[in-house]
Amino acid sequence: MKLKKKNKQILIILIFTLIIGSASGVVYAKYHEYQNQKQNEIKEQARIKSEKKQAETKKEARLKRKKEQAEALAAKEKIEHVAAEKAAADKAEADKKKAAEDAAKGKAATSLNAKKTSPSSKSIPQVKPVTICIDPGHGGDNNHGAQYGVYEKDETIKIANAMKARLEQFSNVIVVMTRTGDNDLSLKSRADVAAANSADFLISLHLNASSEHNMFGSEVWVPVRGENYAKGHAMGDIIMSQLSALGTYNKGVKTKTYGDSDYYGILKHSSEDNIPSCIVEHFYMDNSNDKGFLNDNKLSAFGYADGTAVAQYFGLTSPITGENFSGYSKKSYDTGFHSQDTTGADSVRVSVNSVDEKSGNISLHIYAHDPESGILFYQYSMDGGITWSDSAQWNGGESDVTVSILASNNHNVVIRAINGYDVIASSGTVTY
Repeated sequence: MKLKKKNKQILIILIFTLIIGSASGVVYAKYHEYQNQKQNEIKEQARIKSEKKQAETKKEARLKRKKEQAEALAAKEKIEHVAAEKAAADKAEADKKKAAEDAAKGKAATSLNAKKTSPSSKSIPQVKPVTICIDPGHGGDNNHGAQYGVYEKDETIKIANAMKARLEQFSNVIVVMTRTGDNDLSLKSRADVAAANSADFLISLHLNASSEHNMFGSEVWVPVRGENYAKGHAMGDIIMSQLSALGTYNKGVKTKTYGDSDYYGILKHSSEDNIPSCIVEHFYMDNSNDKGFLNDNKLSAFGYADGTAVAQYFGLTSPITGENFSGYSKKSYDTGFHSQDTTGADSVRVSVNSVDEKSGNISLHIYAHDPESGILFYQYSMDGGITWSDSAQWNGGESDVTVSILASNNHNVVIRAINGYDVIASSGTVTY
């Protein structure tokens, strides 16, 4: 009897356990369903929020584009308005001058009065704005520019920005840049930017270096032939004048050939697109004479000078500064083929004027002559040409130069002259 009672209790417990387990399973299923529902709601809210943000971003982008388009249109209309005003003023002045000439020749007074009448707005000619393409040299990871504590690519962009700001002070000018960041562009791509914008001139900005670190000064490279040579050389003259005023040594305006074409790719590609161009080497990064130019203030001054030169070349006027270069006169050059000078000076001589054994000074008389490209530098050696002095600026023609040496020793003096194309010619040896 007790066994049956005990079995009955066990059965009751089993049934109760089954009921509890089943209920727990239902609760768990319901809980799991609830959790899934909450996750779906969170995802849906996130999706809605994301779509809303995307819509807002697109709206902001559309508004920004509309604003930029409006600003561009306003700028264009301003340029066209200024150009039209200038054209009208120029025509009125020309008419006035012509009328005066006609009156002097005895033409009718009515003709004079007619010429003095201002043209109507309908007759104002549309003057094409001057478009300048500025190319900051080098850039990107494949940097082949000069690297002496700083990268050339970083310094040329500083010059370019200053040049752009300077040019934008003038009316009727549009400035485009081949790069505004640190990106690598091929020489063809740089020329293509100028061509795509129908540029009136492309100016590539660089800093220099030499293999022996013994050169200093500024120089401009231009295309080898045609109108592009003539225009490039005229522009180069003005740029060199501006840079010389900043204290750089004028190394001149030059060409360099590769066969019967341009050696420098950007000049070659620009000429193929019939766009005048030049390369400006502002100074040498690796020479003590020029390293003082390597600071932000001086770099900005170089950019300002470049911009001023362009304004002078194109005869621009500035309502901001009051400058008027409309009457600026630039040089004319022929359109033939112009190759570089490959020979050194035709004569280099040195003689000893005097030796002061007490002070240790020796006075040398140096003569060098190069009718093709002139002499830029000279160097001297006191050991027969084994070691050389730093380059010194040539002052033209014959030169009396005094150098300090140890007069107690015997010396073999040699002079070498370096011409406008860095070609070296040496003198004979003078022993004293």
